Amino acid sequence: MVQRHNLWYLIPNILTIARLCLVLPIVQLLRNEHYPLAFGLAFIAMLSDALDGYLARRFNWRTELGAFLDPVADKTMMISLFVTLGWIGHLPLWIVAVVVGRDLFILSGVTLYRIWQGALQVQPTFSGKLSTLLQMSLMSWALLILAFDWVGTGWPIILDALMVLVVIAAVVSAADYFWVGMMKSSKRRE
Repeated sequence: MVQRHNLWYLIPNILTIARLCLVLPIVQLLRNEHYPLAFGLAFIAMLSDALDGYLARRFNWRTELGAFLDPVADKTMMISLFVTLGWIGHLPLWIVAVVVGRDLFILSGVTLYRIWQGALQVQPTFSGKLSTLLQMSLMSWALLILAFDWVGTGWPIILDALMVLVVIAAVVSAADYFWVGMMKSSKRRE
């Protein structure tokens, strides 16, 4: 348990809240075509995500607020950037639909499970973590291409390959979460 006599344990939560506060400025920078600065802030946000997770695990600075806010900040950042990059024409809308659709599918499944079966502890699966990693890689690569004006080079080929991998991982992880939910549901009925 975290000792509450000092305030160091709040650092991961502060980093998470700061990351959440970066979403709107990054979106605005992208909309206003300030790509290098948008990339820089997104990079800082990704570093803060890694740092808050490390600090929470390393020093046992975990809190209920952090457990709630961290995935909210991650999803808010990812969905916002994917939608914005799709809206301004730098990612195809179909890949945005795949990324957002996967999350909506999983969220809908969790919601329905809770309505019909009760509380559900959702643990990230390997395929879910891989899907998120590939989504982050795709988003980062798209921002990198924009920030350094690599549009006319061969680097967009990597973007295309990442999009294919994101689709495959999204389908596999959605099916995996569906399977896990079905197994939990059938065990609960026994």
